[in-house]
Amino acid sequence: MFDLLKAYIEKKYQDKSISHNLNAGNYDQVIWILGDGRSGTTWLFDLLGFDNRYRKMFEPVHPFFVDEAAHMSLNHYMTRENEDRNTVELLGKIFSGKLRSQKVDQFFSWRFIHKGLLVKDIYANLLAGWVNENYPKIKKVFIMRNPIPVALSKMKRNDWIWMEHPEDFLNQDLLVRDHLRPFQTFIQGVEDDFLTRQVLAWAIIHYVPFRQLKWQDACFVLYEDLYARPREEMKRIFQFLGVDADLDSAEFNEMITKPTKVSGDQSNILKGASPLYRWEKEVPDKTRKRCYEILTSFGLQEIYGPDFREPSMEELRKVVKSLETAL
Repeated sequence: MFDLLKAYIEKKYQDKSISHNLNAGNYDQVIWILGDGRSGTTWLFDLLGFDNRYRKMFEPVHPFFVDEAAHMSLNHYMTRENEDRNTVELLGKIFSGKLRSQKVDQFFSWRFIHKGLLVKDIYANLLAGWVNENYPKIKKVFIMRNPIPVALSKMKRNDWIWMEHPEDFLNQDLLVRDHLRPFQTFIQGVEDDFLTRQVLAWAIIHYVPFRQLKWQDACFVLYEDLYARPREEMKRIFQFLGVDADLDSAEFNEMITKPTKVSGDQSNILKGASPLYRWEKEVPDKTRKRCYEILTSFGLQEIYGPDFREPSMEELRKVVKSLETAL
């Protein structure tokens, strides 16, 4: 009975807070975190929202958890040429703050007055181009992580929903026409191996937005840099966003080392192990070389190099700038 009463009070509070902030125009400023699953999106979500100034919206573009997104495929691609009313309306509701959902609002804080929206998604990379064109004022933060530990992490969380078959991308005709036709045979021929397929999917969902966005359109973040130098990286990100944040506060310091709510018992932080190199003991050289071949096929290989140890922000910048001029 107590739990039901608590849930009722929380729901009433959320509804009242959201309505008040909508009417006050407090959702005009939007920060959108993009990235693959298991890439640090939730950690960055926590770090950016450490002081609860924003209304936090968790993965609203998720067809399995959000009713309004049920019509979409995982990693849905849209341009002006194939706009559909349901997706356009969903994105409009998200970026205006009108979307309400138990899943989306699961990290809603008790702070009544908000100073904007903080949205994070793991299945929206292929919408980045359309959103950039239609919502140019949205501040995009694009985080990426070494694809091999990403794939391993997904394999360990095999009870979650992942895109397990990269050939499903080929079901989106416009996506193939615009970006994937040169890789169609390569994608169809990938071996039946979970890790390899995840690295191929990783390559696709990074290659496409890199062709659509200019370097200045988003703040690009390497998970490895964020882990190694969290305060410096967060200072850079907040500067890009034009936000004055107290990075010396106790709340921020706690977020730096605190595992996220979606980390699970496999969290490297909980085990006292570095997430940057622990994966090396689990992946044979043959698999690593195959992953490098996959990234090479998409021109992404220099970001992490053949050993996948030290990502380079400068190489990432070169890749994005070269792909943005290739269209």
